[in-house]
Amino acid sequence: MAVNTGMGRRGSAITRAAIATALVCAATVCASPASAASKEVHYGRYAIRVPASWPVYDLAKRPHACVRFDRHAVYLGSPGAEQRCPAQAVGRTEAILVEPQGASGAERLSPSVRAPAGTARPQSLPSGSASHSLRVEVPAAGVAVTATWRRRRDTVRRILEGAELRRHGTAPATKPGGAQRSAERSSVSRAAYRRGLGFDACTAPSKSAMSAWTSSPYSSVGIYIGGANRGCSQPNLTPSWVREVTSTGWALMPIYVGLQAPGSSCGSCATIRRSAAKDEGRAAARDAIAEANALGMGSGTPIYFDMEHYTRSSTNTRTALRFEAAWTARLHKGGYVSGVYSSASSGIRDLVSRYGSSYVEPDDIWIANWDGRKTTDDPYIPDSYWSSHQRIRQFRGGHNESHHGYTINVDTDYLDGAVFGAADRDDDGVPNDFDLCGRVRGPAENSGCPYPSHVSGGLVNYLDTVDGDRREGDHFTTTGLVDPAYRFQANLGFLQNQAQPGTAALYSCTASRDQFLSRAADCGGAKVLGTLGYAYAQKPAGPPTHAVYRCRAADTGKLTASYDAACDDPANTNEGLLGVTTSVATLGRYYDSLHGDPSHGDHFTTTGRVAPAYRFQANLGFLLTQPAPGTVPLYSCVADRDQFLSRSTTCGGAAVLGSVGYAYASKPTGLPTHAVYRCRMADTGELTVSYDPGCDDPANANEGLLGFTISVATLGRYFDSVAGSRRQGDHFTTTRGVGPAYRFQANLGFLVTQRQSGTAPLYGCAAERDHSLSRAADCGGAKVRGLMGWIYSSAPAGTPNRAIYRCRRNNRERYTSANSTCASARRLGYVGLSPLPS
Repeated sequence: MAVNTGMGRRGSAITRAAIATALVCAATVCASPASAASKEVHYGRYAIRVPASWPVYDLAKRPHACVRFDRHAVYLGSPGAEQRCPAQAVGRTEAILVEPQGASGAERLSPSVRAPAGTARPQSLPSGSASHSLRVEVPAAGVAVTATWRRRRDTVRRILEGAELRRHGTAPATKPGGAQRSAERSSVSRAAYRRGLGFDACTAPSKSAMSAWTSSPYSSVGIYIGGANRGCSQPNLTPSWVREVTSTGWALMPIYVGLQAPGSSCGSCATIRRSAAKDEGRAAARDAIAEANALGMGSGTPIYFDMEHYTRSSTNTRTALRFEAAWTARLHKGGYVSGVYSSASSGIRDLVSRYGSSYVEPDDIWIANWDGRKTTDDPYIPDSYWSSHQRIRQFRGGHNESHHGYTINVDTDYLDGAVFGAADRDDDGVPNDFDLCGRVRGPAENSGCPYPSHVSGGLVNYLDTVDGDRREGDHFTTTGLVDPAYRFQANLGFLQNQAQPGTAALYSCTASRDQFLSRAADCGGAKVLGTLGYAYAQKPAGPPTHAVYRCRAADTGKLTASYDAACDDPANTNEGLLGVTTSVATLGRYYDSLHGDPSHGDHFTTTGRVAPAYRFQANLGFLLTQPAPGTVPLYSCVADRDQFLSRSTTCGGAAVLGSVGYAYASKPTGLPTHAVYRCRMADTGELTVSYDPGCDDPANANEGLLGFTISVATLGRYFDSVAGSRRQGDHFTTTRGVGPAYRFQANLGFLVTQRQSGTAPLYGCAAERDHSLSRAADCGGAKVRGLMGWIYSSAPAGTPNRAIYRCRRNNRERYTSANSTCASARRLGYVGLSPLPS
């Protein structure tokens, strides 16, 4: 990384870097006298002609030499694990690395071609590369050649197309295991933050160096994962390096050095084209996501774009900001956290000027200001901007430091911002979204882990099937959250949120690690966990309902709840009626966005459970859980890892997973409903479900009406209580999905999902990582996260309802409550207390 003189690094700093001069002619490196302008260099049997002025480095003799692509040079051999690189090397120019096939120093995602058998020259070269690099495999010589360039791509082309095989010379030994760069996921956290000291270095240090530096004051390290202007090779940076380093407690700050702003202080850097800033920003983000995935860093990982200092002008600033906005938007689309590193006096200053506007600002900033102060406070950034664990500050430029015998040239940073990995250093049990899941033995399938991406608020029966878990075999029936060891078993309808005529309270109880339901306020002497809601004491007239019974299992003596009066087994005992629930269930659509997962890319639509890789995407209304006049059953089916819904009992020959509920065959009167359709996606052929008859894209195919669902959605309130989470302390009220750090708190009621008489739209809003609701379409100037549904403007007649309010805590955080006495209460409207009207 680099910045302007006075605020950080750059200027002539790169040219002053202390690097050894070229090697003299050696047995494997010789200059031909044939031309004064060029010389021949060979490695084993592979020979090329390069400009005579280019130095040549024999890496076998100089294992500590820094393989840099920001200067003209030829490197022969495998880059060393302990390279001595300046911290600030960025940029690209014409350079060549020739190494044994299978070595790991090359650019991982560079375009690659292969020379035909018995030759050194590829038949053709790709026309261009966004990374300004190319890799050529030459099996006949046993080498792989990485070539980089800035402007003079023709120079590199002439070198590669002029390559020859020499009669004499031995093919270099292939480096064992080097080509195996498994993208197995690291088991560490995503979207965590780290507070404290860190450093960044041009090339990722070796595992030995990282182990030695655990005695240093640093706990985070910046790594350059890619980009057209990445200056140093990365022989150590592999998925196994990421896993091992983070497992020892290091947090990572992934850095991407892409195209630079016009007027950049980096003289050797490729720059953004003003007319293509948005396209190039998106392309950089796509490449950065691919690089991160190749290292096992999945969605939720922060990636910091390194924007070197540039001369501020209207044109330069506009180009940089357009590029960065496109970078951020594309990272968000891929589920990644967006960061930008730049000089406080240029790039950061320009981002500050757009903060709080409609501009798509990065999630985190990395400020370069070399004033020596170990803090994230900076005079260029107001305290309230990027204030929620969203800053890293580089306070000192390149210098050598030694710890336990390993010397590295580093920049030093103070962090209070997003990192990848190692959030749970104290192993407190609930540190972040993935560590808890790793502690659960066996399947942890509860619609996400540790916390589900969506909780319907319905009464659901779960079972702990995890071998060795302290509650193994326990049934847990609740309207809220369960631990990840519990697996979904059955929907048992919906309770009323408030007492209504003819209803009685149901309580959650526990005794001897056995959770159960009771109508007794004291749980019959057991521990009372709380009130779940209100069930009808007997079957009411009108809405579809079903009785729920308390049952005792014959084999274990444990208590559970069931729709079945026979308790699902003649040996079990029916201990009496608990009440009558409204027999509906939420139809949710989920999406598997986890790269590397067997079902990656699959949409899963269900009223039941999904695997942890699936995140909630959309609410498609409510189905009935039992047949009623005018309804048809819908079945869950799977074929070739593609889950879909069908009205056919045979799923058209696919595997039948079971019934998900009953939809209306045609639109009923007196009930808000919406049609749902089965759609086939044009690009993948995958089946999904949508409200839209156009299937959300003109290219997709509508395969027919599945039925009509009840147009209602649960308004759930969630709370992020996970230490180290980026939004710790935030309340999130939504009809949509939430991140795995959010824990379900309460069902506040029901919104309708299409406009009805007497309703007004309700929007989700976000400001400074604080989520809230608003009836204003512009969220009062905050970011609009989307339409949550429609809320009643006044109390509707004939429908159980209650008012909800937007409130503000002393720390200015907004949240939603049914309590009219909350601080700064402003009524949002009225929500239904039942998914069906009376």
